[in-house]
Amino acid sequence: MMEYNFSNKLQEKIDYLNQKKTPVCLGRVNFSSKLILAPLASITDVPYRLLMQDLGSGGSVTELISCHGINYNNEKTIKMLKINEAEKNVGIQLFGENPNDMAKAAVFCEKLGPHFIDINVGCPVKKVVGKGAGAALLKDLQLLQKIILAVKKSISIPLTLKIRTGWSKNELVAQDIADMAVDEKIEFICLHGRSKDQLYSGFANWDYIEDIAKNTKIPVVGNGDLHNAQFVRMKLQTSSCGAFMLGRGPLRNPFLFLESFIPDTTERKIFFTPADHLEVINKLYSYMQKFYEKDRIIEIQLKKHALWITAGFPGASGLRKKLFTLSGHLNVHNYLVEYFQLLEDNISKHVNHDLPFLSGGHG
Repeated sequence: MMEYNFSNKLQEKIDYLNQKKTPVCLGRVNFSSKLILAPLASITDVPYRLLMQDLGSGGSVTELISCHGINYNNEKTIKMLKINEAEKNVGIQLFGENPNDMAKAAVFCEKLGPHFIDINVGCPVKKVVGKGAGAALLKDLQLLQKIILAVKKSISIPLTLKIRTGWSKNELVAQDIADMAVDEKIEFICLHGRSKDQLYSGFANWDYIEDIAKNTKIPVVGNGDLHNAQFVRMKLQTSSCGAFMLGRGPLRNPFLFLESFIPDTTERKIFFTPADHLEVINKLYSYMQKFYEKDRIIEIQLKKHALWITAGFPGASGLRKKLFTLSGHLNVHNYLVEYFQLLEDNISKHVNHDLPFLSGGHG
């Protein structure tokens, strides 16, 4: 598939809503919008980050990347570090438990041209926590501080943190980390409003996020349950947070970065049709073919994103069953075109955001 460009009809909607965004400066890091793409393991690769940038994201963060994989020069890990020249305001997120190893990896990453380095202090997945990294650092703030000091001393670009509220609801440490971040001159912290023990269950504690944002001298980026435009719009209008990271929400609503800026009483009705969603798939498919060399990987990635993007449309469950019978990314794409051509333009999506979604852990 050759490079795909959005139709004039869709691009006009995108351009109109992009004008509603306001840029934000968080410490030394600039974003074109207060809505930023959050890191998600095995999801926020170059094709997806480029797509979300096209659809209004103010910046992005790579999926979490092991400092040890970088230092061992692991081929797969190095591929994950790639930044496309068209990307703007992108950070590389690292995880690890050893200050020297984290610093060495950060030095390598800085040469690749990210706008900032982010330390993961929140991933609750066992294989990360079990090694003393990610959310495990919520229980060892002294080690976290050593990692921050080692990394900050080794790089010249901004350093940020992505954290959770604490290890459990009875062990909340976000304020302690925020105070540490101020002392160590971190540019901003992103706070996911769940504890490590919650994984992705229950609901994000936005009251706690707001308390931290109000009582911290550096910008706080809010994260968690930002799944629908109405809620995001409300947070943009009322929150003390400097910005917001959207993770799982845009997977099922790729226009979320834009729809969140539709005024409640808009002078122009904006509606993204099924045909618009097909264009999103076409664009992502085009990026995948440029970035990935193996057809099998393109097929897997296309199926995965197609299931999310079609969620809430009529016949989505039947589409899911059909996709798993197809082999070859071209056949998958052809079927998706057929599916969307059967949907009328006035059909809207209906997604129940209260049901579990990607609760196994992706960042």
